[in-house]
Amino acid sequence: MIRLIDITSEHIENGTGGSCILCPIALALRQEYKTSDVQVKNDGDANLYVDDKLLTIHHNQQSDVQDFIELFDETNGVEENLCMETVKPFTLRIIER
Repeated sequence: MIRLIDITSEHIENGTGGSCILCPIALALRQEYKTSDVQVKNDGDANLYVDDKLLTIHHNQQSDVQDFIELFDETNGVEENLCMETVKPFTLRIIER
């Protein structure tokens, strides 16, 4: 089963760059899974955790998620509106087994 999670412009606006618990993806995961125990790590691969469980990102989307995290972290707080121009809302596909 694939769970679709929308990363919205609101998540992007309210996200914190460089934060594994408050970035836009983490905010969307908190909302979707109704928990505050989330982490988004970008250590060569984008790794998403909810309640200490590693989520499986659809293989076609792994590099897009990693690019989103890097671009968000680079542009957040640098110049007003630059972040919103650089990263766009998208739908995250999580494979649940």
